[in-house]
Amino acid sequence: MPEKATATSEHQLTIALNALFEKFDKDWARFAVCFGLSTTELDIMWFMADSKDEPTQKQVSEQLGYSKQIVNIAVKTLMKKGFLALEESKEDRRHKIIRLTPEGSGLAHRIESASDKLDRRCIEALDAEERKALLRGARKYVDAFAMGVDELEKGV
Repeated sequence: MPEKATATSEHQLTIALNALFEKFDKDWARFAVCFGLSTTELDIMWFMADSKDEPTQKQVSEQLGYSKQIVNIAVKTLMKKGFLALEESKEDRRHKIIRLTPEGSGLAHRIESASDKLDRRCIEALDAEERKALLRGARKYVDAFAMGVDELEKGV
């Protein structure tokens, strides 16, 4: 009997977590729209703002986990909007380096500023114990998920 109670609570937790992840994804999409972007475009602008180097589309694809085709479409759209520019790599002319334009740098700054403000708001909504519990639980959850993916990759 205790196994069934645990399974039900695990199932209920999975449902609740999935609902939270879906809500966050929807809110992330709403955040992107505030800047006239799709979530993929927002992720690329975020990546570019944080990047110390001038990445290629392949590097952006690998870092963000998007296919090269999705990154290519988003980069082209961001170029049309005036936020990104592509240049040939000096080391390998087959590769294109992505750069923020001045307009793109301004947008990236506005995105970072708004995100920082939202992060502060979220953190301030939690007391010290809730913050610790959130981090502790999230770390365990993410680590367990990563271990499960590792096993899948190994065919376990």
